[in-house]
Amino acid sequence: MLRYEIDTFGGLPVSLSTAKSFLKIIVPTDDAIIQKIIEGVAIFAERHTGRELRTNSWLAYANEFQSCFEIRRTPIANIESVQYISSGEALTISSTVYEIDRSGMYPILKLSIGQSWPDNGDTVSDMLLIRFSTRA
Repeated sequence: MLRYEIDTFGGLPVSLSTAKSFLKIIVPTDDAIIQKIIEGVAIFAERHTGRELRTNSWLAYANEFQSCFEIRRTPIANIESVQYISSGEALTISSTVYEIDRSGMYPILKLSIGQSWPDNGDTVSDMLLIRFSTRA
């Protein structure tokens, strides 16, 4: 099972000017409040639906290698890197070792045909790090 952390938040799914136009607000006194409301609603909707409304960068951690990893953040734009800890050092796994299967409800990071995960990873918490980004 993966543990997720947001690395970088993307922009707002609705611009401040669009929200103000919809709400018929022309003065700038409430801009900060309206922007916070948009951010809060976006975060709530993303958590509730499991779908990203913004282009976000994510970190996903695992305690061990598995045959595949279901990534419960969609839609995925790309996998930036997969790293693991070996002898206390972070090592990057070649992108030829894995691929993304996008055919199901959630994308799955899995081994490419004929490949295997490294067998020299440390047995420590969060020994595997998957960096990926989602798109709106």
